Amino acid sequence: MVGFLSGGISASFAGSFADRFGRKAACLAYCVLYSLSCLTLLGDNIIILFLGRILGGMSGTLLYSVFESWLVAEFNGLMLDDQSGSILSGIFSKMTMLNSVVAIIAGVMAEWLVRATGTAKAPFMASMACLTVAFLTISKTWSENYGTREDGPAESASLLAEEGQDEPAPSKSVVKLILSGTITSSVRGDMY
Repeated sequence: MVGFLSGGISASFAGSFADRFGRKAACLAYCVLYSLSCLTLLGDNIIILFLGRILGGMSGTLLYSVFESWLVAEFNGLMLDDQSGSILSGIFSKMTMLNSVVAIIAGVMAEWLVRATGTAKAPFMASMACLTVAFLTISKTWSENYGTREDGPAESASLLAEEGQDEPAPSKSVVKLILSGTITSSVRGDMY
């Protein structure tokens, strides 16, 4: 429950963090935060374990928001001709399928690692190796993109603004966003 509560609270500022400091930087932060979360499992101090769950919740928020935001911004930045949305839709479709396949393979490998090492901590240590590879790949190959920033324009302006449509974006109060995140965290926490 601590991880889900942490994720719900961090969801209220993760997007603005990514917009301000960059989505690539937020993806790199995910790799670091989740690696630190995995490291906390090596001890048995309850405070350190709670800290690990807090870091895990925060990194989960980043995982489910900034990677896709980076992809969409990069796609739009390249101005790929995608009138029907089929290219981006196809990317997300393949991503969803591959996520499922990778989850199954990771589950089988985790089971094998537990049997081979005799500890349930082994899969988390292996995930740190994967996170290190992801960190290095992202840092070497990705370009940075930003959302709306105070010191510069948005990521080449909104597509709606470029088309001359000035529909104001619906705004939610911070309280409503926090309540929404808290409710989602509670439901998911109860589910698990």
